[in-house]
Amino acid sequence: MTKLPIFQDSIILDSLNNKEVDKKILEVLDKEMELNPGVTISNAGGYQTDSVYDPIICDAIFEKSVDLILKNYKFEKYNFKLGNLWINSNQQGDFNKAHNHPYSHFSGVYYLQVQNDGGQLVFYRGDTSNQMMGIQYFLDSADTRPNFEIQPLSNQIIIFPSHLMHSVHPHKSNEPRVSVSFNLIMMAVE
Repeated sequence: MTKLPIFQDSIILDSLNNKEVDKKILEVLDKEMELNPGVTISNAGGYQTDSVYDPIICDAIFEKSVDLILKNYKFEKYNFKLGNLWINSNQQGDFNKAHNHPYSHFSGVYYLQVQNDGGQLVFYRGDTSNQMMGIQYFLDSADTRPNFEIQPLSNQIIIFPSHLMHSVHPHKSNEPRVSVSFNLIMMAVE
């Protein structure tokens, strides 16, 4: 007998411990919050910067992400580039609606400051037809689960295929949750 997985999505979890990057993220966030009203895309509340181009932040996150992707997937004839990167600050009650990241191949989030009270990152199953039968109430497995939740940790980096629908539960703490979101684009090498 063989059980053969026919569809599979994976996420990559690791840590990024770089005090210089963390300090720079907070500096850029403070400056942006002082000068700009922020951007609203999937965020309900909270502050989201427009694209950030600081080389200290971008280089560190890009290098770490590509290293993790190459360790976990076999790409032989592709290069990567950073599509865009932005900083988020969520206060109590702020959340992100379900969304994906079009026009990129991999996306990710780096959590700088996290409290373990709310703010879970939730990934949704692409095909929800299994929920019509309610099989997830009888069998809790990756084969039947309608979504997958992660409670983020400080200094954690999570990378995932950009097509995955995801959301963020409301932040419950009085302390802000600071994260950096980003998109990576693959390019064929000629």
